[in-house]
Amino acid sequence: MKKYLIFTLFLFSKTVDAQNFTGNFIPYPNTIPVTQTNKSINLAFAGGIDVPQFSACDLDFDGKKDLVIFDREGGKFSCFLNKGNTGQIAYEYAPQYAIKFPKKLSEWVLMVDYNGDGKEDIFTAIPGGVKIYKNTSSIQNGISFELVNGDVQADFGTFLTRLYSGPADIPAILDVDDDGDVDILSMELGIDTAGDGIYMYKNMSMETYGVKDSVNNFIVHKRCWGRFRESYQNCNVSLQYQSGPCATGNRYIPEFTKSEFETLVSNKLNGGKHSGSTLLVFDSNGDGKKDILIGDIGCNNMYLLVNSESNSNPIFTQFFRYYPATDPILVESFPAAFFIDVNNDNKRDLIAVPNTTGNADNFENIKLYLNQGTDAAPDFVLTTNAFLEEEMIEVGEGSHPVFVDFDQNGLMDFVVSTTGYFQSNGTYKSGLTAYKNVGTINSPAFELVSRDMWSLANFNISNMVPTFGDVDHDNDLDMITGANDGTFYYFENTAGANNPFQFNFKSNYLTGLDVGNLSTPFLNNTLSANSRLAMISGERFDNINYWQDTSSTAEPKFKLITDSLFKINMRAVSGFPSGRTTAVIQKLFSADRERLVVSNANGKVYIFNHIDQLLLSLGPVLIDSINLIQGQYTLSNGGFGISMADIDGDNKPELLAGNPQGGLVLFKNQTIPDGIQQADQFKKHIICYPNPSKNFIKLYSTEHIKINAFTILNQLGQIILQEQINANAVEINLTTIPNGIYTLSISTEAGIQFEKIIKQ
Repeated sequence: MKKYLIFTLFLFSKTVDAQNFTGNFIPYPNTIPVTQTNKSINLAFAGGIDVPQFSACDLDFDGKKDLVIFDREGGKFSCFLNKGNTGQIAYEYAPQYAIKFPKKLSEWVLMVDYNGDGKEDIFTAIPGGVKIYKNTSSIQNGISFELVNGDVQADFGTFLTRLYSGPADIPAILDVDDDGDVDILSMELGIDTAGDGIYMYKNMSMETYGVKDSVNNFIVHKRCWGRFRESYQNCNVSLQYQSGPCATGNRYIPEFTKSEFETLVSNKLNGGKHSGSTLLVFDSNGDGKKDILIGDIGCNNMYLLVNSESNSNPIFTQFFRYYPATDPILVESFPAAFFIDVNNDNKRDLIAVPNTTGNADNFENIKLYLNQGTDAAPDFVLTTNAFLEEEMIEVGEGSHPVFVDFDQNGLMDFVVSTTGYFQSNGTYKSGLTAYKNVGTINSPAFELVSRDMWSLANFNISNMVPTFGDVDHDNDLDMITGANDGTFYYFENTAGANNPFQFNFKSNYLTGLDVGNLSTPFLNNTLSANSRLAMISGERFDNINYWQDTSSTAEPKFKLITDSLFKINMRAVSGFPSGRTTAVIQKLFSADRERLVVSNANGKVYIFNHIDQLLLSLGPVLIDSINLIQGQYTLSNGGFGISMADIDGDNKPELLAGNPQGGLVLFKNQTIPDGIQQADQFKKHIICYPNPSKNFIKLYSTEHIKINAFTILNQLGQIILQEQINANAVEINLTTIPNGIYTLSISTEAGIQFEKIIKQ
């Protein structure tokens, strides 16, 4: 599941060509049926989840708390609208909201309402510290955030310096002492030789200003919150610890200088004994006292400490190594937990996940414990080990999809490679996951048929990106795969023409082909100089390799023509050090020329000028169109793979993208050749209601297409009302407009839509 910020891949024509085009790729509407193990899934193309952190926030202003997931793997936001009724779990993938969140956040994100306005704000990591964004969202302007403190400071009594929070940690952010403002609890390193303790950074907003609306006034209130120590050696604690700073319940004034503390922080960031803890503070037993659930990087369990004193001066006197008592939280390494109501019964539930991007569970690894007790005294019951994931296409991590009709029935299926499914012995199981198209030419439907198609896991090829083509000239499609080590593997199709694929590995056929790391082959005829297939491949870095098959027999003999096709350097194109370039050759519509389409680790897709001729000597090909808007992926070395094919019979290929989280995102191709799409082609995208109307008309984009502006004209063509906007939904006030019939012109990212509206 490793490794969405949003969403729309915009393609704008930049050269004068007989086959110019305008248009875009948008997330495909959730209309394609997908089944897994005889169950229909509702979030099939939602992009996967790997190392998630869960927060609740009302994104669509309907009064329900929606889910915001920040994935530590790649720093990806995913948003899900809450569509459930009381006691019901029902979420709708909503990628249109993720782009509203701040860019390039990393490590951890928690959403907590610090100022009491009912809107959750963002607390997130900086190196060794915390920064805070205020939620400035409104119904009129949509979701928005404003940075209010880029480096939270804390008063240590004798000096002021950065409020420390370890980058691997997840702190606890809540009103710890019940005084009305939000405090921060952070695990600290080496308070004494007994182990680690917790700093309480007390927010002095209420004491200083009498209101909670401040995040600029923290003090180090306790250096041993709860009077316990975590052991350096094992998953154990010392309770009621009375030495050093734990000996007093009053405010602790450190005995070190500012420079000594900052040196300590620097040492922590560069490696130290404390390498990671996650904190969740809540009342576990209904006694009104806040307890704490802790996960450690060296442990697979989460342990509960119970507070026997008060919230202003807590002392933990009970230790439960496993929690909950029934079906306790157990992950491969470094668990974290989140306390959120997911089924709309006003009782917060428990979600437990891994908190590390390596050597940890990466498939069906989100445990949901529904609360069968009360919000004040919870009773958690394990409901699923794959919350949300079980509704998605998920292959562990590092997904790379490829469209291919593997059963040869005329419908386009797809296979997905993976970095691997994590195994309990610490290894990863790779191979191909296969989805068969059980729909029709115009209405695709996919069904999971295998998580190890053709038993390729037996070859243990990590990142085995496949490509298909008739390599041996026997009229069926053979397979070549790339690999993590940059080499290539050849599998001959022995099934014969028009038969479901069967493969036989040819061990010596591609000896010597090596691009260094992360080979991503693509077989094609367009660049071929003879009757044999040519092959291109991206790699770990910035160039595209090109080979020509010079063989005259069934055995391919690929000769390297250049390791820099068209002299393309993706770092120069994208401004980002590449982390696995994937290249395909594809027409964007039926009358188009073949174009080179390249994905990169920055989460963008680049479409180059046509490649009808092999112009290797003329330098870089001109860019025809590029993705100009932040995509559904972020800066991650995992990169993402792409494949293109027409799956809905409109003669335009859709784009299917994998990602580091191990999920898939499907984009619908709305490219328009040589002209402007007519209004009636867009009517299905913008809903206008109620119509007729007395006071208000609402516009709503059903496919996440941005509404840029609207104009209302009377029957004489005069402008009555006009407004520039930038939203997926808008409400138009008609109260000042006389009764009558008007024309509403809606300008969107995809074109202009016209509607007749009636004011009455």
